[in-house]
Amino acid sequence: MSISSSLQTRRSSSCIRDNIQVAKLGLHFSKQPVHFWRSSHLAKSVNKYVVGDDIWKNETFIEQVITFPTLVEGYCNAGLVDDAERLLEEMVASDCSPDVYTYTSLVNGFCKVKRMVEAHRVLKRMAKGGCQPNVVTYTALIDAFCRAGKPMVAYKLLEEMVGNGVQPNFITYRSLIGGFCGTGDLEEAHKMLKRLERNENCKADMFAYRVMMDGLCRTGRMSAALELLEAIKQSGTPPRHDIYVALIRGLCQRKELGKAMEVLEEMTLSEERQAKCQGLRGSDPGASERRETRKGKCTLRRITW
Repeated sequence: MSISSSLQTRRSSSCIRDNIQVAKLGLHFSKQPVHFWRSSHLAKSVNKYVVGDDIWKNETFIEQVITFPTLVEGYCNAGLVDDAERLLEEMVASDCSPDVYTYTSLVNGFCKVKRMVEAHRVLKRMAKGGCQPNVVTYTALIDAFCRAGKPMVAYKLLEEMVGNGVQPNFITYRSLIGGFCGTGDLEEAHKMLKRLERNENCKADMFAYRVMMDGLCRTGRMSAALELLEAIKQSGTPPRHDIYVALIRGLCQRKELGKAMEVLEEMTLSEERQAKCQGLRGSDPGASERRETRKGKCTLRRITW
C-alpha cells in the first residue's frame, strides 16, 4: 500500500499517533529540522490548522505538511532519490502541492548522486507547476555541474536564474569560480570574481579569492596571483592564512624564492596585526619564533610546513 493510500484510509487516533512518529522520525532522519521549520508552506499551514501545542493533534497538518516533505528530504539524504521522487508523485496525487523546500530537497538529492539531468528535470517541473525555484535550488544544480567539469552549463543556469529574478549569492559565484578554474578557463573565472565584487547583494568572500588564487598558481600565472593579493588587501579585508600559503607554495614551485620570502614575511606581520586588533595585548608571543622557524624551513626548492 502506498504512503498516500495509508494516510487517506486510516483515520483512527492510533493512526494519527503513528503519523506523528513517522514525522518526528523524518525530522530526525533529515538532519535539517531548522530549515524545515522555516518553510513558508509550513508556516502558512500552522496558521491555518493549529495553534501552539495543538500542532501534533491535527491529522491534516501531519499528513500534508509534516510527513511528506520530511520523508522526501530523508530519502534524499539517504541517497534514495528514486524513492523520494515517487513520494513526490504521491504528494501531488494526494492534492498536497510540494513547496520550494520539498522540490529543492529532491534537486539537491539528485545532485549529490551526480544525476544532474534528473535534477534539471525537477527544476523545470517546478517552474511549470508554478513553484518558483529559489537561489538554493539553482545553486545546488550550478555547483553540481561545476564539480562535474561543466561550468558553461552552470553559467547558462546562472543567466536563467537572473532572468527569472532570482539573485545569486556568494556561494553561487564561488561554485562558478571553482568550476572555471578546474577546467583551466581562468578568464571566465576572473569574470565571475569581478561580477561577485560588483554585486551589491553579496560581497566576495575569502574562499572565493582562495579558489581563484589556487587556479592562478596552478597554471603558473604568478604575476596575476600577486596582483590578486594586492586587490584583496585593497578590499579592506586582510587575506586569509591559506591564501598566503597558496601563493607562497606557487612561488616556490616556480623557484621565485626571494618573492616567496617577502610574501612569507608579509603574512606573518599581517597575522600579528590581526592579533592586536582582536584585543590581544602586544604581539603574539610566539609569532616571532614561528617566523624564524618558517625562515629556517625555506630551502632552495620548497617550503615545508
